[in-house]
Amino acid sequence: MVVRGRGGVPWLVGIASLAFTSLSVSAQVITDFSPSFGQPGTWVTLHGHGFYYTGTSVDPVVAVQFGSRPAQFSVTADSQLVAVVPAGATTDYIRVAKNGRGWVYSPRTFAVIGPGPYISSFSPTYGNVGTLVTIEGVQFTGATAVRFNGVLAPGFFVAADTRIQVNVPSGASTGPISVEQAGVGTNVSAAFFYLPPVVESFDPTNGRAGTVVTIRGRNLLGTMAVHFGSLNASFAPPSTNTMLQAVVPTGARSAPIRLTTPGGVYVTASNFIVRPTLTGFSPTAGPPGTSVTLSGANLDVTPVTVRFGGVPAAVTQTAFDRLVVTVPFGAETAPISVTTADGSDTSPGLFHLPPELTGFSPTNGPPGTAVTLQGRNLLGTTTVLFGGVPAGFAPPSRNTNLIAYVPENVATGPLTVVTPGGTTNTGSRWFYGTPRIDGFSPLRGSPGTKVLLAGWNFLGTTNVRLGGMQAAFQTPTNNTALVVTVPQGAQAGPIEVFTPGGVSVSAASFLVDYLADLRLEGPIGIVQTRVSSNFNATLTFRNLGPHPATNVVLEVGWASPLSLLSVAASAGTVSQESGRLRVSLPSLSLHQPVSITLVWSALASGWCTNEAFLFSGNQDPSPDNARWSQLVWIEDLARLSIQGLPDRRVRISWPVTLTNYALQFVPVPGGNQSWSDHPTAPIVTETERFILEPIQSTGRMYRLKR
Repeated sequence: MVVRGRGGVPWLVGIASLAFTSLSVSAQVITDFSPSFGQPGTWVTLHGHGFYYTGTSVDPVVAVQFGSRPAQFSVTADSQLVAVVPAGATTDYIRVAKNGRGWVYSPRTFAVIGPGPYISSFSPTYGNVGTLVTIEGVQFTGATAVRFNGVLAPGFFVAADTRIQVNVPSGASTGPISVEQAGVGTNVSAAFFYLPPVVESFDPTNGRAGTVVTIRGRNLLGTMAVHFGSLNASFAPPSTNTMLQAVVPTGARSAPIRLTTPGGVYVTASNFIVRPTLTGFSPTAGPPGTSVTLSGANLDVTPVTVRFGGVPAAVTQTAFDRLVVTVPFGAETAPISVTTADGSDTSPGLFHLPPELTGFSPTNGPPGTAVTLQGRNLLGTTTVLFGGVPAGFAPPSRNTNLIAYVPENVATGPLTVVTPGGTTNTGSRWFYGTPRIDGFSPLRGSPGTKVLLAGWNFLGTTNVRLGGMQAAFQTPTNNTALVVTVPQGAQAGPIEVFTPGGVSVSAASFLVDYLADLRLEGPIGIVQTRVSSNFNATLTFRNLGPHPATNVVLEVGWASPLSLLSVAASAGTVSQESGRLRVSLPSLSLHQPVSITLVWSALASGWCTNEAFLFSGNQDPSPDNARWSQLVWIEDLARLSIQGLPDRRVRISWPVTLTNYALQFVPVPGGNQSWSDHPTAPIVTETERFILEPIQSTGRMYRLKR
């Protein structure tokens, strides 16, 4: 199948439909034809091969068409055939086909002309006003007008039906030539006649690489090249004689613009000025004295001046595409500018010098407070820190100040600014955040106790109060910890911390403990007594300090086998209840002894314990020596029970509690005999011990001996 490409040029891309078979390698090809134009009825000779054979087989062309119009034809040789332009044909490609094959197209179109003049060519193809031009073609007899791009040529000579000679008229411009025959028609040449180009103006008159320059003038159609100085420039092919646009090429210097067309070359009298261009610099930051390399183009047209902001800098090296300069003293963060004889350019970015902070206000405030920082080289600031905590800020529009906003959880400390030129802070000048007490340890203590406060923004603390009393403190070295000493005379209460950023009061109160080391002394060891017997104990207590004790209480308790008979105290108020006694004193000064004597009566046998506890409203640093206890052993009365039994035995018994007694006997009468321990071990029950033995003929006496 044949598909027409751009401009109608056919491409063989497949196999034709109908009854055609695959195309042979030796298929027909049209290489040329003549003449190249004509009217219906004109004989045209086609040149090529394969018109009669396919390989060695006879296979002649069976169809010829001019465009889509079938034509009469005759194959005169395998390399040639002749055809007649059919009626109704229009300018188009000629195509041929063999039986079973697709169409094969001519390499160019055949021009179908009408009855009027037809221009096939002319020479020369360029010239100036007055140039003699010979026009070739057909049907020129009777021509009534010749025009150059619409401008009438006042005189022309028809030398033959196929030739006209004419001079280029005044006012002509680049464009086609036309020949007219009144009442018949007009033919316009496909090609242009070119007159010398003229540049009348260009705009802008200066710029940089990449600048689009509009060139205005005459005879600009067909422009083949535009040069800025010696460099070729890209341009949009002009669609009119009066304007074209070109792009200043990279590397161009100030120079005339040169325009080349088929009609000639035009060089502008004035230069297009290529201004200096700064594309970058390195490094992008540094202190005065730093060597900086500027990159760009057209940087070496003397005199060359470089400024950092408004401060001139020394230029140490120059080249077309670079300058080496030294950052001047007095420079501030600003763009870099270059000025040469051809103009100026300023860098789009800033050269950053090291920042400085000279002050700020206010010096404290809650989160969200706007703080104005003063200094130098603050343009381009990327980070602001309040004591290390990042803060929001408004990008500065000047080098000398910026506004930042106190962040949440602001930390007391210096303000820090970070820029591409470096980092700086306010040093010993701090912004003070509001202090906060999160807690303290210990929760209670005596005067002189060191209390560690945990919280925030303790740096810069000026005063501390505990329970309303001023307290000494250690100058904090960080924001989170503060050590306070409990003052003498302090009472329980909250802790207050004062800083330039405000006041913080602890949620809990610190409890002040005044130490009083109370000591209680009394008899030691086990007390042994008998039922119905009395015994006493004298207790002595005192305050060993270091502070007087308040609300002193001595509590004494005893078990039910005992009954308190009397109590005598050298000081204090005595109160008593069942099994318990209390001695109370509102205060007890240092080392003043108080004694109390108690007398008990034993009511029943067994073990029991007497206890006493001494305490006060003060904290006792060693409470173990303020306790007393006494173990009491109460024995039954040492009584023997002797009972005669019917079987002439005797039963001797005594209370089971008399564990440390032995049964002894002596014959009756005893005379001078001594008492002897009974050889028989007693039988033990829950309530008694007893021995059974026969009644002795002489009799016996018994006793309990401890």
